[in-house]
Amino acid sequence: GYLVWSGSVKSTHAIQQFRFIVQSSSFSPSYLLKRIYAFLIYFKNYLTDMNDETFSSHVNALSLTKLEPPKKLAEESARHWNEVNSGLYIFQRRQQEVNILKTITKQQLLDFFQSYFLDTQNSSELSVFIHKKSQTNDDDDDVNKKPEEEQSDDNENKNKDTNDMINFMNSAYSDDRINTITDIKQFKRTSPLFPHYN
Repeated sequence: GYLVWSGSVKSTHAIQQFRFIVQSSSFSPSYLLKRIYAFLIYFKNYLTDMNDETFSSHVNALSLTKLEPPKKLAEESARHWNEVNSGLYIFQRRQQEVNILKTITKQQLLDFFQSYFLDTQNSSELSVFIHKKSQTNDDDDDVNKKPEEEQSDDNENKNKDTNDMINFMNSAYSDDRINTITDIKQFKRTSPLFPHYN
């Protein structure tokens, strides 16, 4: 099976981020990461070739979606409470976003995409790799393996995939900007705490 999702996410402290989630039972995480990069390059070319009429239709469609009235009281309530919890209190956010959206040109969008999605000097990236557990199949060699041998093979494959990912990232980012996290708890202990603004 597989799963593919992407979209913008506003985390705590009003930090905007864009997230890709790709899951596959057939391909390694490093391969999926390369396909994400390939998609970004494809999408830039797609934007470049898009004519003004198509761009305007996308802007209008997004504007209508943002201005669509909430269908349930709980939906409207959640929007307002999100503003309260974030401490920003922009209760007319959607209308303001549409007003700005209508002023954006295709070239501005292209420049933004190039700067924050493809230019590694202006962007930060966090890649999380989750490997699947080994699955026994019908091969005699795998059936006859001891559990510790399977674990050893798993570790070897994970290490190979991690090294492949690091080599790939080295080609995109300078070495001093890459931080490989192998122990999440230790990484949290050594990271500065972001102060809450409330």
